[in-house]
Amino acid sequence: METHAFRVFVSSTFEDLKDHRQSVQDALRQLGAIDISMERFGARDERPKDECLRLISQESDLFVGIYAHRYGFIPEDEDRSITQAEYDSAGGQKRLIYLVADDTPWLPKHIDKGPSAQRLEEFKQALRTNHICKFFSSKDQLATFVAADVGRELLRTQLRSELLRTQLSGNERRRRGMEILLEAQQVSGILAAAQHLETPDSATAESKFWQLYYGPLIGVENSQVESGMVRVGEGLKRWRSDAKKPSDLQQRCLALSQAIASQLRDDFGD
Repeated sequence: METHAFRVFVSSTFEDLKDHRQSVQDALRQLGAIDISMERFGARDERPKDECLRLISQESDLFVGIYAHRYGFIPEDEDRSITQAEYDSAGGQKRLIYLVADDTPWLPKHIDKGPSAQRLEEFKQALRTNHICKFFSSKDQLATFVAADVGRELLRTQLRSELLRTQLSGNERRRRGMEILLEAQQVSGILAAAQHLETPDSATAESKFWQLYYGPLIGVENSQVESGMVRVGEGLKRWRSDAKKPSDLQQRCLALSQAIASQLRDDFGD
């Protein structure tokens, strides 16, 4: 299978997140991705806005946004920071968003106050509303998150390319797509009702979920189904780590089932 070299734009403020950026860039290089970020401009918060926006819109496949407690540099006669402008300009591509956890110790000099803090909170609230954000507490945890998510996007791109090269007819592809979605819906229902992960049915459903998550469902181009899979996956990981079923996992599974049902109606009718 041909490897696609992802070109990733990593957006953040700089001075407060310098070490975090380095860890993320190291992880991207290990994946074989190409980082085309602010460091080419001398790595400063007052980087050339127009060139950054051009890189995002014309030379990037993926946008990674990392945000802590600084809103960023606001150019003269403008009302938003370069960091927020970068996020806004990436609206036509996949955006992966990472926020520092609120309880993470942070240097006071890197925490905004006053109007900048208010602008930052409004921006972060919009991010939390519009994206499934991941919250990090260290540079290593952040790098792990980014490596997993970018790796998944890389695999998704490779799978789509492979599907285009297959010899399946249009009808066969549609039939296989329906089978995959129905299987995911069935697995979601089993997990929603499960009380323990160690029973045979639950263990089989969990295993099948991860097979679908990292396999056939990567090629599904539906943001609601994708979001639902991510949220159920996060719930399953919490269940494993805490040895207790998350109180909202049933609702997450229901939302995924509803998203799948909606796609089935759109693709195949009633």
